[in-house]
Amino acid sequence: FDYTHFSLAMHAERRLAVWTAVNIEGNELKSSKASPGWRRDKRLPADQQTLKEVYGKVPGKGIQIDRGHLVRRLDPVWGIQEVADRAAADTFHYTNAAPQEHVYNSEIWGNLEDFVLERADRRKQRVTVMTGPILRLDDNFYGRDLKGGPWQIPWSFWKIAIFKRPDGSKSVTGFIVEQT
Repeated sequence: FDYTHFSLAMHAERRLAVWTAVNIEGNELKSSKASPGWRRDKRLPADQQTLKEVYGKVPGKGIQIDRGHLVRRLDPVWGIQEVADRAAADTFHYTNAAPQEHVYNSEIWGNLEDFVLERADRRKQRVTVMTGPILRLDDNFYGRDLKGGPWQIPWSFWKIAIFKRPDGSKSVTGFIVEQT
């Protein structure tokens, strides 16, 4: 599925994006307040997306499952303001979300996202970032009693950042981060 400045491919059985790819133009980054709230992508049937039922507090466990942006909301926000706002809004499709434990999403994974975007911004670099879950057969099931459940929650996510430096040379860095 193509969105503004990013694309993704869905895994039919797991109802999650198996990969995402976003282009970042470090010298054209903008601010955007666009936050339309999470919504399903109407190009895909609801039962083929992981929707709101999987997210929230896990009853009796003290765990919060966040909607983890696979393409970070700020990454595709560049170009003219109208396009930048559309790109930010596009990241709020459930097709771009993955179940992530709150601390992992907001701190561990969030710090990695900050590192990549700050480097692109500070150095005015072009970056392509590819991200996705590592889907294992033994990922735990969650939400057997919830509408649309159960879901298998990925234990790990990968990210590859390809930087194009101002001199034209490239730098590639890859990460695997677990949410155990």
